Amino acid sequence: MNAPVNYYVMRKAAMVSAVGYILMMGSPVAEALYGGLVNPANPSATINNIETNILTFRHCILLYLVNFSGDILAAWGLYVLLKPAWANLSLLAAWLRIVYTIMSLCALMNLFNVIGLLDSQDYLHVLSAEQIRAQVMIDLRSFRNGWSLSFIFFGIYLIILGFLIIYCKYIPRIVGIAVAIAGIGWLTDNIQPLLFDRSYISIGMVAGFGELVLLIWLLIWGIRLKPPPLKNDQAI
Repeated sequence: MNAPVNYYVMRKAAMVSAVGYILMMGSPVAEALYGGLVNPANPSATINNIETNILTFRHCILLYLVNFSGDILAAWGLYVLLKPAWANLSLLAAWLRIVYTIMSLCALMNLFNVIGLLDSQDYLHVLSAEQIRAQVMIDLRSFRNGWSLSFIFFGIYLIILGFLIIYCKYIPRIVGIAVAIAGIGWLTDNIQPLLFDRSYISIGMVAGFGELVLLIWLLIWGIRLKPPPLKNDQAI
């Protein structure tokens, strides 16, 4: 179950993980830009906003790509960091995050479709303006639905990651508890729409601060991780 411990490699893995989480800060910026352009309740305003701010919309997509690149780095770094504690479970967790990232990138393709529809006149030869607008709103909704579905896997990943952190001996248990709570939050938020039509309680963004706790540990303590001091009987 346990793999040999190489603290030099683990420090490097912690650094890579921290870089990944820093790149993931592109997501809140992208969400702010996206929210300023897209209003699902007002398709006409949404289309006008994107058409008049197409460069901002492209920047939004780029920031999402930066975010998902960070997910790949974090998946690898945390796998290596937690491999000595439980190699197989750490590998499973890493694959769950990769699945989440692939699903998210597939969802993001819908936003490229939006650019293709609004930034080109070619489709007007086969589709009416109203059909193009309807397709744009469908693509925007597909992006949101696809990304929301991927967060179910992300929530399961964080729960397993939290358990691994609690199980290992070199990361404080409070970090693992915070990460597991974050996973429960994301899982609860994104599975509710599949189970209930009307009842909805959002706790994911609040619980998501658990990942911030992990980032702080990675930046301050993870990159300086050292072997525990020897006990008296071991030092003799």
